[in-house]
Amino acid sequence: MKLGTLGLLLGLCLNVTLFAQSRREQSLPARDYELTWQSNVKQAINENESIELLNFDNVTYLDDGTPVFIIQKNIKQNESFSASLSNVHWEPLSSNQATNRLSFNDQFKIELSEGIQRGQKIATIVITPIRQTSSGNLERLTGFDLDFDTSPSNSPTKRSNRSFATSSVMASGQWYKIGVTTTGLYKVDKNLLASIIGNSGSVPSNDIHLYGNSAGLLPTNNSIYRPDDLLENAIQMNDGGDGLFDNNDYFVFYAKGSDDLVLGQNGFAHVNNMYSDTSYYYINVESGKTPKRVQPQNSDAGTPTHQITSFNDYRYIEKDEINMIKSGADWYGDEFDVETSKSYSFNFPNITNDSILIEAQVLAAHCYLSSS
Repeated sequence: MKLGTLGLLLGLCLNVTLFAQSRREQSLPARDYELTWQSNVKQAINENESIELLNFDNVTYLDDGTPVFIIQKNIKQNESFSASLSNVHWEPLSSNQATNRLSFNDQFKIELSEGIQRGQKIATIVITPIRQTSSGNLERLTGFDLDFDTSPSNSPTKRSNRSFATSSVMASGQWYKIGVTTTGLYKVDKNLLASIIGNSGSVPSNDIHLYGNSAGLLPTNNSIYRPDDLLENAIQMNDGGDGLFDNNDYFVFYAKGSDDLVLGQNGFAHVNNMYSDTSYYYINVESGKTPKRVQPQNSDAGTPTHQITSFNDYRYIEKDEINMIKSGADWYGDEFDVETSKSYSFNFPNITNDSILIEAQVLAAHCYLSSS
C-alpha cells in the first residue's frame, strides 16, 4: 500500500479525488471480487502524531482517509456503462480509531465515472466497502459480484477542435525571465532593463515585447482551456516619442501574482497557489514584430449616474505548512498545539466604519494513545 496522487484518467467526468494505488481489470465479463481485510495501518501526519486507517488488499484512500476499492475497465469510445453490486457478502465491523472520525452511508456506496487514458476510454467504479445501519452498526464488504453493462452512448464522442501552435514564440529573439509575487502595476525603466538584458545602450522601443499568461493555478480539469504557448501582453511604452528606449524612459505593465481572488455567490474567495508564490513574465527583445501596446480609449461624455466613494478590499493569510495525510491538495497553516493563541495583523488604509467579514477554515484532529 502506498499513498500518492492518483492521476490515471484525463477528461470526461472524473469526479473523485483519489490517492494511492488502484486496481485495473482488463476483462469485461463480471466476476467475483473478494476483499481481504487487514489490520489497521498508521499514517503519520507530523513528527509526533499519526492516524489509523482501515486497510484491505488493493486499498485506495480518499482525501479524508475513507478506504475505497476501485475497478477500472476498458470500454469503447461510443459506449456508456452501468454497474451495480449483487451477491453481496459482508461481516460486522467494530468501531475503532479509524472509523470514529469517518461517516458512512446506509448502503455500500458505488460511484461511476469515465475518462481517457492514452486514447483508451476507461470506466471507473469506486466502491466504499463500509456501511452503517439504521441502528448505528458498522458492516464491511467482504465479497460481491459486479453487474457491469455497456450500451451505445446517446451522444457522439467529442473531439477537441482546438488548434495548437506549430512552434513556440520563444524559438527566436532574446528572452529574459522576470518574476512577480503580487498583482499590480510594474514599471521597468532604462536602468532596470539594462540590468536584465545586459545591454546599457539604447534599444528600439518597438523591439521590446512582454509575454506571460497570468494563469495562476492551472485548472485540474484538462477540458478547461489554457494557452499552449506564451501570450503577448500589452505594455504602456513611454519613450519620449523618439522611438528609442534610453535614459528617463520606462514602460508599465499589469501583472497577476500566483494567487487569485475568485468571485462566488458568497463574495470573493482566495485561491492559493500551492506550487509557487511567483508568477513569471518574459521580456523579449526582437525586431520585425509588431509590438502590443496599451491603446488609448475615448472618455465617455455622458452624465455620471453613480459616485463611488468606497470599495471592498481584502486581505488574507494562507500558509501551506501542514498536510494531515502527507498527500493531496489540502494544506493548512499555523498549528494550535502547545501554543493556543496567535495574533494576525491586517492593514487597511482609510478604512470605513462599515462591517468587516472574517472567514477562517480550521481542521481538528484527535489522536488516540494506545497502552500497548
